[in-house]
Amino acid sequence: MKEEGLPEAYLTEMPYSIWPIDDFELGLQVMNESSVATVMDGKLLDGEHHDWEWRPYLSRCFKEPRKELFEDDYRKLFSDFNPI
Repeated sequence: MKEEGLPEAYLTEMPYSIWPIDDFELGLQVMNESSVATVMDGKLLDGEHHDWEWRPYLSRCFKEPRKELFEDDYRKLFSDFNPI
């Protein structure tokens, strides 16, 4: 941050995270049911969950079962894929 001339406060005022797409899909469902702030603050500002990966955090803290949103499309997209 210092090297780029950015304030250190950005780390707490504007936290960000990089998500694997399947975790993001799950996270969007949870955020739709609660709020963006509830999900993000619970992960990024909580000492216990701060270092957790997203899927374990979401699964532990928001236990309502959810479905894969684009499972049918995913299966169609890779139905002909044969790696060998």
